[in-house]
Amino acid sequence: VMPTPYLTQLSKLQDSIPARPIAEVMQTIAEELPAELAQRVLAGLDQNALAAASIAQVHKVKLFSEKAMREERVVALKVQHRGVDRVMMQDMWQMDILIRLIAYFEPNNDFRPVVKEWTAEAVKELDFRTEAINLKRVAQAVTDENGALNVIVPAVWDEYTTKRVLVMDFGEGF
Repeated sequence: VMPTPYLTQLSKLQDSIPARPIAEVMQTIAEELPAELAQRVLAGLDQNALAAASIAQVHKVKLFSEKAMREERVVALKVQHRGVDRVMMQDMWQMDILIRLIAYFEPNNDFRPVVKEWTAEAVKELDFRTEAINLKRVAQAVTDENGALNVIVPAVWDEYTTKRVLVMDFGEGF
């Protein structure tokens, strides 16, 4: 649909998203989780992000038990970038204006229904509780009675999951 030079440049954007400063990550954790849970996460947080994308970044965390400071479990922590919700909403508003203009001048290129559906789904991406629900649905869907499917779906840690923070079991490389 798009010329190759444009696709080449746009693909670089997908692969070149730097992690946000650890101070921002820690602030989001402190704001989103109850103090006790936030302390447990921060105590075992690997400050180097495993991955970063446009909406969030992922860190490895060693969660320690409440009573003893022995390692309990290694989990993956997904933390939404600060302010990304405002940026996405502004981008969607601007896209809506652009799409309306295109539809007005080029009625055969009316993408408003597509953009409307995409916008509704993009907003859901900003709430990690939705992702947690979807992970659970996938886990349930791929679990069969005979155990014939060899699929691993990370378990969600509900008590650590909020709109901007998602914690799930960590799976070492596949």
